[in-house]
Amino acid sequence: MYCLNQDLTRTRRTYRPLLPTLPSICVIWVPSVFQRRELGLGRFFPVILETDAEEEEFEALLAAPRSAPVPPNFLNLRASQLVASSATLATYFAPEPGWPHILLLHAPIESTWNADPSHFMRQSYIVDMFATEAALAHAAAEMTAAAGDVPVTVVTLNRSWLSWGSA
Repeated sequence: MYCLNQDLTRTRRTYRPLLPTLPSICVIWVPSVFQRRELGLGRFFPVILETDAEEEEFEALLAAPRSAPVPPNFLNLRASQLVASSATLATYFAPEPGWPHILLLHAPIESTWNADPSHFMRQSYIVDMFATEAALAHAAAEMTAAAGDVPVTVVTLNRSWLSWGSA
């Protein structure tokens, strides 16, 4: 039998938010045999974890025996349970060298961001990954400017406050 946590998802980090209205993001460093262009920076797969119970459920799903590898997108297909009354743009810094910096957009489900609905994870999130803090800052500034008249709360986490979880 095959378990995802012994191969495909063995190397992963959980990026923790500082605000309870934001999710944790488990980032999986996908082994080279499974890497593809559609992944973040070609090698990272994000999973939105909104609660501690979801995190426990996700770990159990990764440990479950399977006949073959499957994409670990179990939770990303669910609707968000964290209700956003307005758009929030949040930065998550890389926990260590080689890992991505993340820009997360959490938008109300009914909002129109001129984005293809297929780009949203859990119907509410867009996750972009960047190799450098400078690229992250540039993208955050561009997305904020592109919002125009749409109110956006920007959450930029101070590095001295960071708390990282590791799977």
